[in-house]
Amino acid sequence: MFGLFPRYMPPLFSVLLRTTGAGFCYHIGCIAAAVASVVFGWPAPVAYLRPVLLAPGLLAFGAAIVAWWLSDERPTA
Repeated sequence: MFGLFPRYMPPLFSVLLRTTGAGFCYHIGCIAAAVASVVFGWPAPVAYLRPVLLAPGLLAFGAAIVAWWLSDERPTA
């Protein structure tokens, strides 16, 4: 999927807007991963990992449900 970005994005956005948006999204992802590893690692004792594995799974399931209901329509130029 990321291989298509360099081909799809240049006609849509200017260089400054593209680099700002990409940098923002990638860094927000890094921050979210750091926070999630602490939040989901906190309730886990050393040997019992069931709640830690269950919580991200439920979040991913909720995200899949939301993505299912998103619109498939593409904007017209």
